[in-house]
Amino acid sequence: MEFTKTILVTSSLNAIVNSGLIQHERLTNLTHVILGGEQIHNTVLIKIMSLLPHTTFYNCYGSTETLCTAIFTLNTPPHSEGEILPIGFPIGDNQFVLDTTDFPYKENKGELIVFGPQVGTGYWNDTEKTKAAFGVNEKGERFYRTGDIASFDPERGYFIHGRKDSQIKFMGYRISLGEIERVVSSVPFITENIIIPLYGDGEARALKLVYAAERDCEKEILAHLKKNLPKYMIPQYFVRFEKLPKNKSNKIDRALLKEKYGNF
Repeated sequence: MEFTKTILVTSSLNAIVNSGLIQHERLTNLTHVILGGEQIHNTVLIKIMSLLPHTTFYNCYGSTETLCTAIFTLNTPPHSEGEILPIGFPIGDNQFVLDTTDFPYKENKGELIVFGPQVGTGYWNDTEKTKAAFGVNEKGERFYRTGDIASFDPERGYFIHGRKDSQIKFMGYRISLGEIERVVSSVPFITENIIIPLYGDGEARALKLVYAAERDCEKEILAHLKKNLPKYMIPQYFVRFEKLPKNKSNKIDRALLKEKYGNF
């Protein structure tokens, strides 16, 4: 039986594309692919969209706490491997607000807050965590603080630039570790990565890149990062895995990697 529509998380898409088993002639009826759950790797997206030019792809944004709250139609492949893809505009009765309290006005960025009927009521048996993330405004509208750093463009909607909890002060600059990870992800042969700050005397002194690839490729990574990031955001240390360890949710076990490699 042939199918016309499918929903995929990014990790599944990566595995499918990297397998090299996609056969265009067997997917001629596939009209819509909705992607979500994780950040999309542009290299993979460019490849799959070239293999399936008749298929429309969608970048869906949402969390467990809110479900899908925004979606953007990808009419054309990304222009470059390092391009940030928009998540589009809120759908249904959802509304987005940017809390710019901790961000300079010139950055045009803020923490994304979601209002709407899809917002959950809180975390089960975790009052403290619920108070930190969920709330109700003076109009009685329920909201959720996503922790995502976002910006807004009137034509293409919202863009996600990383996590608020991944921001650090480094060499006099405020940087997002997630932004570095996004650029590293655009290196074709890297499947996964995280950036770990190394601390000394209470301050971040260096950055370590832990990545998954079939071979050591430090030179290629450095060349790519120098083209796309300022010097102070380029890692000084590198650790390679064939696959990064996963936690119970089948996501990168950041806690384990930070504990093991978060030192000089």
